[in-house]
Amino acid sequence: MDSLGWVLFRRGRLQEARKCLEKACSLAGGKDDPTVWDHLGDVCARLEDRAVVVKTWQKARELYETDRRRKPDAHYQELKHKLEIFKDQAVK
Repeated sequence: MDSLGWVLFRRGRLQEARKCLEKACSLAGGKDDPTVWDHLGDVCARLEDRAVVVKTWQKARELYETDRRRKPDAHYQELKHKLEIFKDQAVK
């Protein structure tokens, strides 16, 4: 579901992408996968759904930080950067 959602996002089919990614986040494999939550946040950012963006990116960050099997990598750093920029824009 995550891959399908990401393809739809890349093709500009944002509403469909959101539905796929929301479903992916609810599935057993997606509930604890920070990448899936990050992707949902990216789609919601493009849709300008600010409340959901912050919530999903924060969830992704928490998952990166609590999953001991994963080491913080470039994706984690990018996510933190996006969250900081988005929060800064929301304040202005």
